Amino acid sequence: MAWPGQSRAREMRTNASTIEGG
Repeated sequence: MAWPGQSRAREMRTNASTIEGG
């Protein structure tokens, strides 16, 4: 089950990863 908080945390983590790698 994807909770609203988990979904947001996942997006934030993906964004941070992209910025760090980008």
